[in-house]
Amino acid sequence: MVDTSNVSIFGSADEVRITDFLGQGGVTSILVTNGIYDRPQDLVLPSTVAAFQYLTDSGRFPADAAITIALNSDASLRNSLLEKGASDDDLTAQEPQRQRAMKLWPALSAQFPERRVIILFYDQPDPAQLYNTIAAGGMTRIANLHKYAFGVPQGPDQSVKKILGAEAAETVYGFPLPKDTAHMHSPFWNVTPEGGQKDYTVIDLTREHGPHGAPYLTDDNKILFPAVPLLEKFRPNAGAAQGAAPKKPGIS
Repeated sequence: MVDTSNVSIFGSADEVRITDFLGQGGVTSILVTNGIYDRPQDLVLPSTVAAFQYLTDSGRFPADAAITIALNSDASLRNSLLEKGASDDDLTAQEPQRQRAMKLWPALSAQFPERRVIILFYDQPDPAQLYNTIAAGGMTRIANLHKYAFGVPQGPDQSVKKILGAEAAETVYGFPLPKDTAHMHSPFWNVTPEGGQKDYTVIDLTREHGPHGAPYLTDDNKILFPAVPLLEKFRPNAGAAQGAAPKKPGIS
């Protein structure tokens, strides 16, 4: 684990060690989302920041809560690929967990400097075991769990896909994908089982207006809310990225 500014990256995927790290580090509450984050940054980052911005603007962000991202570890991704019959070339082509995490934490750290940003990893195909272990530990509450690409009825019965680990969280949100970014779906979208039966609130961030007087995202996943220079390249018709690249922390 290493702390850089307001960022904590915990390298172990052991659920008990993670739970102890959070509790002993004084993290009493988290707002968490999870995924592989194997899509390009311009697809995964705007929606990730937009969700946390919405939760902040709408007052659904407890004062003590840390922004938390849980990622499939290298072991989780490798096992899922092997189950799908992946070749050696497929395995080699996958981005390592550190590289996938780098798509997210610098912008989250800059956009929410008053918050602690925590990156975790899990070895299972999904984070349900991690979330339930944290909740059972009694030191850190999962105040909110949210997921992208959830909340749109699917299939002949028009059912809504369940969210894995939802039973461990106090509140749960689903954020449908922007209309033009259906390809954000991970290749493992249908690999993991259905999640818990807990209801969740669905928010369309391409329609939900914030205090800035506009939605949070365009239909093609560009940001519309006030943001730090690091995020300016993700605006509609934006030019080259602005601002210096953040210092990269070491990860143990």
